[in-house]
Amino acid sequence: MLAARRLATHRLIARALGRWGHLLLPAVLIGIGLLILLPGLAGAS
Repeated sequence: MLAARRLATHRLIARALGRWGHLLLPAVLIGIGLLILLPGLAGAS
């Protein structure tokens, strides 16, 4: 938790998240969803 707070409040990272966060968050969530779904689909046959 402390590492996440320090990372998110770092000046350069906070600026990048402020600028690109609205694009980054959906991409990360889609990636996590694919990591969950793809192994399940591969074993379903």
